[in-house]
Amino acid sequence: MTRRHNQPLAYPGVVSFDFDDTLMEAHTGHPILPLVHLARRYLAAGYDLHIVTARCEHEGKRALWGLDWGPSLEEWCWRWRLTPVQIHYTCRERKSKILQEIGAEVHYDDDLYMLEDIERHGLNGVNMLHVLECPEAFGV
Repeated sequence: MTRRHNQPLAYPGVVSFDFDDTLMEAHTGHPILPLVHLARRYLAAGYDLHIVTARCEHEGKRALWGLDWGPSLEEWCWRWRLTPVQIHYTCRERKSKILQEIGAEVHYDDDLYMLEDIERHGLNGVNMLHVLECPEAFGV
């Protein structure tokens, strides 16, 4: 089946997003709305939503880096209506292994190194900047 990366798949499956600087501005905690809206579209269409982050699990206790207060990643996702969601922590390792394990059909990320590795493993990666530059092409 041939498809374009800029459109949700025609059938429910697994979609994944990076967290820091893809769904949320890492140092402010503000949502990156075009990506949040895109994730909601996938959820509404019946997809399983996964967040695959390079953080270590102990860093995921709080959504904002280096703070002992504030929402956890799960709470942040709940607040922005990104539920249900499954969160995977790679602890700075490549994301391609987890993406293969969960059967992700597309992954949105801001890290070009990670995107290159994802593509090298035959997976579909989309630079989140493409969504920001042309949100209407992604339906957001």
